[in-house]
Amino acid sequence: MPIAGLSLIPVFAGWDLILLPVHILFLELIIDPSCAMIFEAEEADPDIMSRPPRDPRAKLFGRRALAVSLAQGLAVLAVAVGVFLVTRGHWRTGTHAGLPQDFARGLTFSALVIANLGLIMTNRSWSRTILGMMKVPNAALWWVVGGACGFLSLAICVPGLRNLFHFAPLEIKDLLLCLLAGAASIGWFEALKVVRALRRRRAREGERA
Repeated sequence: MPIAGLSLIPVFAGWDLILLPVHILFLELIIDPSCAMIFEAEEADPDIMSRPPRDPRAKLFGRRALAVSLAQGLAVLAVAVGVFLVTRGHWRTGTHAGLPQDFARGLTFSALVIANLGLIMTNRSWSRTILGMMKVPNAALWWVVGGACGFLSLAICVPGLRNLFHFAPLEIKDLLLCLLAGAASIGWFEALKVVRALRRRRAREGERA
């Protein structure tokens, strides 16, 4: 959803393109290994045997899974578009009154990469938070996250690669903004996990009482 949205919205809104083919290829190099390696290597949640069995007649992609996926995709898209709009100044005048396009593209793409890594981290478990899942080993996760961060750093810092990606130089404060934007895109889902955990704990305490 974020890739499709950032590719189509500028076309319909009359903006300069945000994502170019090289950016989409970069993102696919994160997404594909995540599906094929990271999630395949994940261990089952500790309480999986205490959950009621799944209805064999249930659809592979139920309403809950689709709703969560849709909400996560929209959240990342909204954050990325928000970064671009604020950077370019569209929100003020509707014109290119803000910072240069290459700077806005670099900032938006960096936020998008960080948000995608956040999606990987938060979707390792729909019941345990990212901090809780840090104790669960997954070598593939760190290879993908480390590789993505390393290649993104090269694309931002190496002049030849920066020109290939059509980025302007970014400072540390800019990358911190991208980090905050990426974290904001998944923060709601992490908060939802905490709320659900508290409800389950209260329900267990009520049963014991």
